[in-house]
Amino acid sequence: MASTRKKQKFASIVRNELSRAESRDAHDVGANRASALAAYRLAPLEGDDSRLDNGQAIDQSADVADMVNACLAQMTPMLTTDCAIQFEPEGAQDEDSARAESQAVDNVIQSDNAGYVTFSTAFHDALLLRNGWTKVFVEDDIEVREMALEGDETAEEINILTTPKRPGEEREMINDGLGIRITTTRKKFRCCAVPTENITYNANEDSNDVDELRFIAERMILTRSELVEMGYSKREVYALNQTTDETNIQSRYRNKSSEETHIGETPDQEAIQCHECYLKVDMDNDGVAELYRVFTAGDEGQVCLGYERAELVPYATGSPFISPHRITGESLFDRLWQIQISKTKILRYSLDEMQKNTYGRFVVDETQTRMDDVLNWSGVIRSQNPTQAVIPVAQHNSDAQFQTALEYQDKLRSERGGAALDMQAAEMQIHGETAHGIERQVSLREMLTAMMARNLGETLVRRTYRLMHDFLRMYSNSPMEMKLNGEWQTVDPRQWRKRTRMNIKVGLSAGEKSRKTAALNQMIQMQIGMLTNGKDGILTDEGSLYNAMADWAYASDLDNPDSYLVNPASEQAMQTKQQRAQQGQQMQQIQMQLAQMQAKQLETAEKVKGEIELLKHRDEMAYKYWSDRLKSETEEAKVVAQSTTDLTKAQLQGEQRERAQQRGADEGAARNGGVTE
Repeated sequence: MASTRKKQKFASIVRNELSRAESRDAHDVGANRASALAAYRLAPLEGDDSRLDNGQAIDQSADVADMVNACLAQMTPMLTTDCAIQFEPEGAQDEDSARAESQAVDNVIQSDNAGYVTFSTAFHDALLLRNGWTKVFVEDDIEVREMALEGDETAEEINILTTPKRPGEEREMINDGLGIRITTTRKKFRCCAVPTENITYNANEDSNDVDELRFIAERMILTRSELVEMGYSKREVYALNQTTDETNIQSRYRNKSSEETHIGETPDQEAIQCHECYLKVDMDNDGVAELYRVFTAGDEGQVCLGYERAELVPYATGSPFISPHRITGESLFDRLWQIQISKTKILRYSLDEMQKNTYGRFVVDETQTRMDDVLNWSGVIRSQNPTQAVIPVAQHNSDAQFQTALEYQDKLRSERGGAALDMQAAEMQIHGETAHGIERQVSLREMLTAMMARNLGETLVRRTYRLMHDFLRMYSNSPMEMKLNGEWQTVDPRQWRKRTRMNIKVGLSAGEKSRKTAALNQMIQMQIGMLTNGKDGILTDEGSLYNAMADWAYASDLDNPDSYLVNPASEQAMQTKQQRAQQGQQMQQIQMQLAQMQAKQLETAEKVKGEIELLKHRDEMAYKYWSDRLKSETEEAKVVAQSTTDLTKAQLQGEQRERAQQRGADEGAARNGGVTE
């Protein structure tokens, strides 16, 4: 009974809140968004039927649609950047954890949930409809299988078989102990864009924080089958009135067909309008309001199907132009709708005048002229008195005025909505002016687009990532396997701390990207010079150089810098450093051994040189000794020889004198008759 009374109370609160909620069709916000969708689709304006009947131009200017698409194209780098946010560490020991959590959250949003499509859709809604919305939630993926038993297992074996083997697994005996049912529950974390027209919240809240809203609800169209599958009472679900026509005018304007879309052929496929509501209310009478999730069904939430306490509001919103202290911001449509209407009028007037100048206008006497010839502009007008019955009317050429008026409206468009469209024609403008002058003009105008990207990043993207971090931290039932710095690692969200501080990487416009890549390239060259000149660890280091090169890669639209660079803090880099350090030590040892060998060889060489010098000295002394001795002996021999020669000569001379004397005596005796004295 108490539960029924609470359901009735919640249903009453929801009905009252929905009737007063902002962005409903009955309010200005809903009407504004319906007009924005019509302008984007170039829906016929009021009075177009009469213009068509009169043969006048019904062309429309597409400034709103063109500017929305151009701005979204400039924001694409923000949507395609890996790890669009970085959680800030809370100390030196927290840096690795913060980096891992950032990549884990980004992986879940971008890879598991097609983050590009989610944010692109939400950004498109924000640019056109003032606000874009995303939702983060968790689903249970339940897998059930059965395992048969032989019947002769021991109690110990049964205990082992019924013990869960992994997180999220439950095992129970079935079939009177002849089988085991294994139920595995895996948590799937979801992130999606929510149509802006499906979100309602209490009007004029003096805050731009979703968490501070008293009431917020999401409209859903679900079948009876889906509601029963969600666990709600079949009796209550099948008692609800079905929804056949789309009552939301904004949703109808999104459709390109007016066909009814909610008619089911069988009761289980009949559509029911539902609301998932988050509201703050004091249900336990303690004087403090608590946050509840209430699910209602039927028009304006007539029946409460269920309720539960909630820990947080799972929605995130953002706007390209923030309205201070309000959730609802401003859109490009708010800034450009008057320009589109004015340009449409100018365009139609110019086309009408061009048509009149081309075919001409005439004063015609119907009694003397074939009027069908006049009206079909075939070129020939049959008349009985052409000079007086058919008189041309002089036309005024206003092409110059129309062109001036259109250029003025384009100038207003750039001032109010940014330079997204102008930048598409910048290359053509450079032919007529200096590139530097055009760059300065476009840079000033594109600042408005950069501001819109920043606003959406700091509101919509920031809260979406924070919500996903909270959901992973609170509802994960097992660790996650992910690739960090090129290596597979295990991350357990259950061990994360609550984080609110983060840095947003917003997308860059063409001019900003060019300037940033040039500045980063210059910084990289400076860092390389510092490292080359021995300033490692003084002015820069390898980590700082890696960060600069990674930022350069991101600014150059290279999604994953780790595909081209190795993080100095990674295990691969550490192993390489260790290997190189070991190689360096080995080289030092080898060099020391070579130095020792060289010193020993030098010592040996010096010793050998000394011995050689000693031997040489000894040889020189011996040579001198023997040379002197030989010289003295030679001199002595010369003296002896000379003496011998002189003696021999003297002896010979003496002998010759004796023989001469004997010969003389003999001759004298002969002369004296042979008498010898």
